[in-house]
Amino acid sequence: RRDLTRPADLIEELARLADFDTFAATLPTGPAGGLTAEQARVRRVHDVLRGQGLYQAMNLPFVGTDDLVAFGTVDAAGEPEGVVTVRNPLRDDLSMLRQSLLPGLLKNLRDNRNRGSEQVGLFETARVFFAEPWQEDSRVPDQPLRLGVAVTGPFGVSRLGDQPKHADAGTAFAVVAALATALGVDLVRRPTSPAGFHPTRSAELIVDGEPIGVAGELHPAIADQYELSDRVAIVELDLDRLVMLQPSAQMSPVSTYPHVDFDLSFEVAPEMAAADLIAGTTGVSPLVERARVFDDYRNPDTGLRAVAIRYRLRAQDRTLSGDEVAAERGKMIEKAAELGGALRGGSS
Repeated sequence: RRDLTRPADLIEELARLADFDTFAATLPTGPAGGLTAEQARVRRVHDVLRGQGLYQAMNLPFVGTDDLVAFGTVDAAGEPEGVVTVRNPLRDDLSMLRQSLLPGLLKNLRDNRNRGSEQVGLFETARVFFAEPWQEDSRVPDQPLRLGVAVTGPFGVSRLGDQPKHADAGTAFAVVAALATALGVDLVRRPTSPAGFHPTRSAELIVDGEPIGVAGELHPAIADQYELSDRVAIVELDLDRLVMLQPSAQMSPVSTYPHVDFDLSFEVAPEMAAADLIAGTTGVSPLVERARVFDDYRNPDTGLRAVAIRYRLRAQDRTLSGDEVAAERGKMIEKAAELGGALRGGSS
């Protein structure tokens, strides 16, 4: 038997003589492939965005100067900085590599609207490029992975007989909130106005104290540049940092004792963020289970804002007494005063 040259050949011959049907059909054990944790989280991001009603777009990375200026950093002469230039471009107006995903998505919106699509919601996950060495390979330009979202027209769920609400900054924040919930990320918003975004309807996205992107509404001038007449909700964030492994979720027991709800309304300066007011007032009490803003009114005479917050207190081991609730309420009012917020309607 000259064909038996290795142990596997002999084993196969014995198996043939014994009849292959006598062996159970099992898969061999060994090193397996599959997605990494980060890849699984990226796939989760895609699933969430599709669940929000968005479609995935895939654009080429080539852009022109106007696209770079709209959403990038420019020098004193108004020219884009840190640009990677293509040596042999197919077209002169597409001779550089993108620094943002939003120009490509806005062109997609424009093309869809021009073809009669009233409601368009798109997202893209791809790399952008900067003229500096990449940490993973210094021979090529820096190319972080980004997530971009652009939505225009009627969008979201509407009740029977009602018209859907048109996309705006709230749409962008809702999409980001859905992502944060799905990934188990604590995300904070902070007012900002980077290039291309509306100056008063945009916010920087903060995770673990580090900025990871921006969400809000497209600047009207940029909307005109891309021939978009309606408001456009846009998001762009660093996907690598968003999908980094987070600490395992820690479960806490559910209290079986009743909760206590109460409202506090504070007069605050126009520039104070409601998120800062909530963070400060809830941080003084370990009994706070939930807090949310249900009214935000600006007084046209004084210029002050009235922010109304509904708090929920609950203890794990007892029913809260009236004195306990009053004490926690008092600490919240004192903290708000330290932050510059005065209780409306008098003191506690």
